[in-house]
Amino acid sequence: MRLHTYKNAQSFLKANQHLLVDNEALTQLIIYNALQKLTVPSCNTCLFGTITEGDQVILLFSNVTPYNLQIFAPIEEKHLLQAAIKLLIKYLLDINIPVKGISGNSVICNNFITYYIKKSPSSIFKEYLRSDILELRDIHTINIPNGFFRQANLSDLDTITHWNVLFGNDVLDLRLEYDRIIDMVKEQINNNLYYIFFNTDDVPVSMASATRKLLNGSSISYVYTANNYRGHGYATAIMYHVSKSILEQGNQFCTLFVDKKNQVANRVYHKTGYRILAENYDYYLT
Repeated sequence: MRLHTYKNAQSFLKANQHLLVDNEALTQLIIYNALQKLTVPSCNTCLFGTITEGDQVILLFSNVTPYNLQIFAPIEEKHLLQAAIKLLIKYLLDINIPVKGISGNSVICNNFITYYIKKSPSSIFKEYLRSDILELRDIHTINIPNGFFRQANLSDLDTITHWNVLFGNDVLDLRLEYDRIIDMVKEQINNNLYYIFFNTDDVPVSMASATRKLLNGSSISYVYTANNYRGHGYATAIMYHVSKSILEQGNQFCTLFVDKKNQVANRVYHKTGYRILAENYDYYLT
């Protein structure tokens, strides 16, 4: 079994493009990490690699500061997966590569945590989020409430920043501060990442963001409806319009992560045409 690391993100994407594209929604965080570092000749705070057995890829991984270690396994053979994870952990610990946490399916995360703690007994992993990875390639024709949909502009900055704070509190259990994130939100609006839906009274009621452009698709996040306007179908409306817009731009698919506990959101996405591909777990190393 061989562990191979790449000099930069470009060489990693080129060498593994076929496997990444065939599993694009499942490997989207690895792909996005690589795309963000595409113009960097070499990077001291990022790691891209594979573990192979002969010609077979057992693991793909990326570890990019400040994000979790991302691991994807295209195989299901238990003994190969366990051996590959042990090899990766040995490599990380031998050369003191810091790991913020681990993200992957339950099998990957459970094995990684078990073997990492055996090698580093003082380590403590805390589960942060259990998600499903969803994908849409053909949008459903559905009834949605009347209203107006458009790309957000700077006139929406205050509303979207405020909704980001509430989204962080309600969905991510993060205590975001308005003044600390407003510049980031402004930049994202300028980059045409946010969309907004208005009701028939011309009141903004819902937002969503096309947060990650991938190789052949786009990932959606920050889907939020104002508290006073929930239960009227506005989340369905914004998801329908954003997904339709992304596909009309030439993307092959839309994808997103949804909290397993959020059954309301799951129903909205299913109605729009999304299907569950796999699970994803996030653990922080404390």
